[in-house]
Amino acid sequence: MTRIIRFSRPVLLILYGLALMLTAANPSKASQADVTIVNTTVPAPASLTNPCVREVVLVSGDLHLEVHFTRDSSGGVHEVTHFNAQGVTGEGSVTGAKYQVHCQGACTAEPDQVINVGGATEATTKVGFSLIGQGTVPNFVTFFTFHITINANGTVTAFVVETREECQ
Repeated sequence: MTRIIRFSRPVLLILYGLALMLTAANPSKASQADVTIVNTTVPAPASLTNPCVREVVLVSGDLHLEVHFTRDSSGGVHEVTHFNAQGVTGEGSVTGAKYQVHCQGACTAEPDQVINVGGATEATTKVGFSLIGQGTVPNFVTFFTFHITINANGTVTAFVVETREECQ
């Protein structure tokens, strides 16, 4: 199942904007890579569908993000985000089944392209979360794909989040 969700104030949009602001504030070319680390906690409310039983799962809790921005010698910015979903839980809207949310794999997201300062940028980032059902309810995985397009003026012209759920 694939859904396209549009957010008015998405977390990654804020982080990409922060990366652009941090780089714009110090535009000089560096002979060594400059690194900026941002630690933040954001609420993780979501409604996901367990495709195994066709039930909406209401997710709540705080997601911890540690974002590393590295500016290279040519002025491009590389971003790697580490996610920690400790304490994030879910509850089935019909059955009341409880879920624990865990990062899928290393829980690290890295865009497929450099964030280019002063030029247009298009980047796609993917991350997955396992929802582990308590008792007899089946587990499932939700994959998120974030896509952002920024024009040469620094204006975000597109931000799309796609989700895909799979039974485990």
